Amino acid sequence: MLEFAANDGMIVKVRTAKLEDALSLQRNCLSANTVDEVKSFLKKDVEEMEKGSKVRLVAEANDEVIGNLEIHFSRHPLTFHTADISTDGTPLIRAICLIA
Repeated sequence: MLEFAANDGMIVKVRTAKLEDALSLQRNCLSANTVDEVKSFLKKDVEEMEKGSKVRLVAEANDEVIGNLEIHFSRHPLTFHTADISTDGTPLIRAICLIA
């Protein structure tokens, strides 16, 4: 887990997503989806994280998820060293991608 203070002094934690994040993630980041859809995404994400093919990170502040990103690792032998990153587009997540 990464923890830092944002410019406004808010403490932000970056960590792997968990099933319990569904409601907060839907409310703050994936509002076009239902809570059940987000739970389904997260369940699949957890399974893929256990296999090592994906990571979903969330940014959390004041016990609320405020951003998320996915990292998909290539499974092809020639591009196994590469990954694709998808974000929700929040400035905070874009900044974390630049830092990483």
